[in-house]
Amino acid sequence: MRRSPLKHKKGNELVQKPDLDNQPPAARVYDVHLRNERAVAILKIIVLLMIPFCWVALHDFDGYPREGHFLFLSGMPLTLFSTDIS
Repeated sequence: MRRSPLKHKKGNELVQKPDLDNQPPAARVYDVHLRNERAVAILKIIVLLMIPFCWVALHDFDGYPREGHFLFLSGMPLTLFSTDIS
């Protein structure tokens, strides 16, 4: 039994998505992202709020941030919000 194509709104128009039974996993993740935009936005904010816990761990283990940590800190917002920027 085949399911009907999924529909979601893109702007003011209604877009039909093909049946996902034969789609690769990346297409399924993208479809979940389209249907649950609010949940994805909340998860993005949670990831950014978890960054200070890295500093707690560095302090507890007498570590100090190196170059990679600063690249990580600058890359995370760019990666998480790249669709909002473009």
